[in-house]
Formats: sequence, C-alpha cells, structure tokens
Amino acid sequence: GNTLGEQLMRIPGMSTLNTGSSIMKPVINGMHSNRIVVVNSGIRQEGQQWGSEHAPEIDPNLAGNLEVIQGASGLQYGPDAIGGVILVTPDELAYGKSFSGWVKSTAQSNGRSGMISGLLNGSLKKLPKLAFRIHATGRITGTQQSPNYFIKNTASNEYSFSGAAGYKGTRLEADVFYTRYTTNLGIFTGSHIGNLTDLNSAFLAEE
Repeated sequence: GNTLGEQLMRIPGMSTLNTGSSIMKPVINGMHSNRIVVVNSGIRQEGQQWGSEHAPEIDPNLAGNLEVIQGASGLQYGPDAIGGVILVTPDELAYGKSFSGWVKSTAQSNGRSGMISGLLNGSLKKLPKLAFRIHATGRITGTQQSPNYFIKNTASNEYSFSGAAGYKGTRLEADVFYTRYTTNLGIFTGSHIGNLTDLNSAFLAEE
C-alpha cells in the first residue's frame, strides 16, 4: 500500500523530497528532478522534472520490478541522468497461460485512508499467441493527523488504469500499452515558503 516514493526509500542511497502526504519526488544521492530519469514501462516519464509539487505519476502496484541505476551505467538513458535512473517495469505478458490475477487492499487509521488494486492477465486457449493485462487502482486519503492536531490540506485521492496487449508470433512480435493516472492532491499548507523569514517561522512554529 505504499507510494512509489516510499518503496524507493528502501533502496540504499535513495530518499525523497516531500511536499504533501503523497507527493514524493525521488532523490538519489542528493539529486532530483531533471537530474534523474524515470522510465515507466519503457517510456520516459517527464512529470517529476517540474516543480517540487510534482512527483512521478506512476502506480507502484503495477510494477513487477523497481530498479535504480547509478553511475556511468545511467548514461545510456541520456546525458541528464546525472543522479541516476529509476526503472519501473511491469511483469511480462502471460503468453499461452490461462487467466490469473490478484486483488489487494490496505487501510490506514491516520487519515482514514484506503487503497484497493487489482490485476488480470492471461491469454485465450484458442489464441495463445495473444496476451493481455488489465490493472486498476484506487486510493483515497483523508486529512493526516499528528498526535495533537490535524495537518492542514493533506487529503488526496488517486486513480489509475492501465491495459496492455501483445502478439508474439514466429515472424512478428508487437505490443501496445495504455495507462491513465488521475490524482487530486492536497499540498501541505506549511510547505509554502518564499524566503528565509518564512522558513525560520516554520521552524519556530508550535504546529
């Protein structure tokens, strides 16, 4: 049930730049945004390169594998991969296999949040060279709470859907992938800092 940023933090050398309860930009050895390349299902993801309130629009439940590449190996993905490369790779299509899938859900008391995600993949017996995968996730999070008060403007919700289909023959191999990610974010009120005075006031604030 963790976000992409929370899962990446388990990897050594990784951290996040947080602007809200679910807005987490990946940071590799102190570098982020346009210093990092994110590749989702073989497609370069550009959203996280913008301002601090933008994080990768990727549903981690679809990823079969999360990989971080650092050092000279990242240069094959472009000269802007100075910090590193994050590869989000779903599982391969299940050619010649019967239908299978999973459904998982999580709940959290803080914010009274919940998440449900499901996936279905496989191929038809009469058409084993054709395979498909359908995945969907919904997450709703209420206002987060500290031990003594609510943290203003931290509620959010997000929905994602993806579909993939492929054909693998002796002479031809092709696949198509579609994904849509929609989110309504609450940016923490205290994260709006325009100068050093605002920053110092935030440090000295009781809440």
